[in-house]
Amino acid sequence: MNKANSEETFKAASKIFETIRGFKDSDVLAAKCLDKAEDSRKDSVYISAKDRMAKYTIKDYEEAIGLFLTIPGWRDTEEQVSTCRSKIEEIKAKEEADRLKRERKEEADKIEAAKRAKKNKIIVSVVAAVVIVLITIIIVLNKVIIPDQKYNQAMALISAGDYGEAILLLNDLQYKDSEEKLEQCIIEKYGSKEKYNIIIEIQNLKSGDTYEFGSYRKE
Repeated sequence: MNKANSEETFKAASKIFETIRGFKDSDVLAAKCLDKAEDSRKDSVYISAKDRMAKYTIKDYEEAIGLFLTIPGWRDTEEQVSTCRSKIEEIKAKEEADRLKRERKEEADKIEAAKRAKKNKIIVSVVAAVVIVLITIIIVLNKVIIPDQKYNQAMALISAGDYGEAILLLNDLQYKDSEEKLEQCIIEKYGSKEKYNIIIEIQNLKSGDTYEFGSYRKE
């Protein structure tokens, strides 16, 4: 009994006292050992419950409550049960707050993503419109404005009698009656289109090329 420190050892001591019932105070000591065994059991349950509380989870607090309820009135079990229930409510409240916070963040992220998508769509539309305008300007510039300027310059050169420069401008110009004006300039300057073609061929000769002039008859 003096060495006992657990439910099992106190019960073992009680059984030994029961083997000598009626001898001195063995009956009293046997009962006392059983009381101490019950106290040890309750202490063991109490300690286990406190260990569960130290894990700070709803499941462990609920298990701790279950253990405390098996030893009602022992030490401060009622107070510990109340503490566990309060902790459970605190955890649930925090989890709910975290859930609401996550939902608000997710909703805010969705709104922000929608704003970005709308902004990007507007940017793409604006860029596309600018590109279309630029392409239109380039087309008008190359197909109308520049050809018109060259044509007017060519007409001015023709009026001034500068057919050579007019030919240079009209050569690459596919605009209005430019082909007809080109042919007129060629005839005015070279006499005929055939002579002009011969001159162009000669001008395009490179070193080492051969060009045949006229013809001759063998006797």
